[in-house]
Amino acid sequence: MAVGSQMAALRDPAVRESYQVVRRENPKGMVFANLGAEATVEQAVQAVEMIEANGLQIHLNVMQELLMPEGDRDFRGYLDNIRRIKEHVGVPVIVKEVGFGMSAESMEKLADAGITLLDVGGRGGTNFAKVENRRHHTPMFMFEEWGFTTPESLLESAELQSRGITFIASGGIRHGLDAVKAIALGASAVGMAGSFLRLVQTVSIEECLETVDLWHHQIRVAMTALGAASINELQQVTVMITGRTAERARLRGIAPEKYARQRLGKRDS
Repeated sequence: MAVGSQMAALRDPAVRESYQVVRRENPKGMVFANLGAEATVEQAVQAVEMIEANGLQIHLNVMQELLMPEGDRDFRGYLDNIRRIKEHVGVPVIVKEVGFGMSAESMEKLADAGITLLDVGGRGGTNFAKVENRRHHTPMFMFEEWGFTTPESLLESAELQSRGITFIASGGIRHGLDAVKAIALGASAVGMAGSFLRLVQTVSIEECLETVDLWHHQIRVAMTALGAASINELQQVTVMITGRTAERARLRGIAPEKYARQRLGKRDS
């Protein structure tokens, strides 16, 4: 589980408890701290220590900031901040988008900065452009479809996958088959937030756990049908990419046909 941005707790110690409860309730679980790319090394270390985190997420939310009435407007130095945090924080660092996806160019810069874990955070889940537009007296609705979807972002990541960069897919993952599709496009893990939040708000904890078991079952069904016995094999199966996703891929120099013609264990780099 990853917490939300801890900058509020770094500025106001009175709200630290709202983050620390995650570790207290889950003392042996995998917990990720979270800060924006404007954070300093010292703030990153404090965020990790605050919740005894196993890793740190650095989130990228430029479009969200631009649409906030009180948002940041100057993003210079972010890449240097990320590089310094990676070198000094002492836990694995994941750089993630918050719902606008990642281009190959952005991923390349992050990889050159030493980041080996990327969460593409594609368009399709929580839409922070819509969230901020509802807070603004002059909303800019034209930006609510900005960015790359999760599948588009994973296609953008293909070259870096062959260089040993690990990808997490989040943004619009709503059931087991969505997870399987993301892994087939190169993700090693998927992230879900909205689906879990809707569950815990509407049904009992027992029903929540039953739903998670169902998602796991859906993954097993799809993998069995595809003849994939492992995540590695699932990343090699034939994938049919059509419609707008295929059209945008071709415009970006990515050949969807490569995915349709591959055979188990034979994907070209």
